[in-house]
Amino acid sequence: MNEFTPSRKYCATCEYWSGQRRTTDRYAYRAAVDDLGEKGRCYNRASAYFNHTDRRADNFCQCWEKWSILRE
Repeated sequence: MNEFTPSRKYCATCEYWSGQRRTTDRYAYRAAVDDLGEKGRCYNRASAYFNHTDRRADNFCQCWEKWSILRE
């Protein structure tokens, strides 16, 4: 399991990433994926990656917005 905090702005912690993820605990301080190669689509219309490429959990972009489930 790989964990990400929102301070690093990876796709796994972005509101608009569609990959398989979950929070690590009941306090939701981190997002977790089973594999770093986990991919998902970007659904942020402001992003250059919007809806036409799959993005890995450990990718990032300038249009990142924190996943609303996460706390920090």
